Amino acid sequence: MKRWIASLRDAVVFLVLYAVAQYVCIFLAGIISVDDPAPTVVPGQRIAVVSACGSLLAVAAVAVYRRIVYGRGCAMMHSKQGFDPRVLLWGVVLLAAVSIVIDPMLSHLPVADQNYGRGGWTLLSVVIVAPVAEELLFRGLLLEMFRRHMGTVAAVVLSSVVFALMHMQPAVMIDAFLAALVLCYIYLLTRSIYACILLHIFNNAIAMSMQVLEYHDKTLAEIVDSSSVYFIVYAAALAVVAVGAMHAARTIGHAGGKVKNSAVR
Repeated sequence: MKRWIASLRDAVVFLVLYAVAQYVCIFLAGIISVDDPAPTVVPGQRIAVVSACGSLLAVAAVAVYRRIVYGRGCAMMHSKQGFDPRVLLWGVVLLAAVSIVIDPMLSHLPVADQNYGRGGWTLLSVVIVAPVAEELLFRGLLLEMFRRHMGTVAAVVLSSVVFALMHMQPAVMIDAFLAALVLCYIYLLTRSIYACILLHIFNNAIAMSMQVLEYHDKTLAEIVDSSSVYFIVYAAALAVVAVGAMHAARTIGHAGGKVKNSAVR
């Protein structure tokens, strides 16, 4: 029971620090926009920049909390295997397959509002800053804190749930939860945060590309103008997800229970 209470404490502190960091950046952005008589940043672009800055501030705050509570015994893993091109390619294929498999389900939910604009600041925030900050936060910090008190399986699920809740919109939350499971699996497989960061960057870059091409609100069936081709693609995606799920289960199972020190030098 004490272990779960400790995990709940970490989750509450994490959520509070994350929320405070976001609101601090929103407050500062509001002051700047009031002082700007002719704002040139579109609302979506401002949201993307503010959210990315808030995530970076949250990384610093949560890292300080982790250091105070756990000292050096709860470090994120950073093996060089995170740069293995074979693993990265597998991660890309698995993330794409998961998106394809859940595509019919998401088509029945309200379309997510993710129009952040197309400026340079948006690209920097959404494609670079946000993936780096979110992987450090959710896989590097939160997952490792949970693993100190509970089994790896529970830590993976709970950290993925928190990651999904941060995205607010139902369609995005489902996609985020499954993507988080994949990223946790890759993190434990490679013992490296680097692979997660690179895969998250790629994922966000694809999402931004779909927005620029105006495909972000379309299902795969609408994009692929052929039922036979769609069937083949969907069947292949199902096969990839099935294989990935089995390998992920073994990988997470082999990662074991609670850890005392998960740092890799």
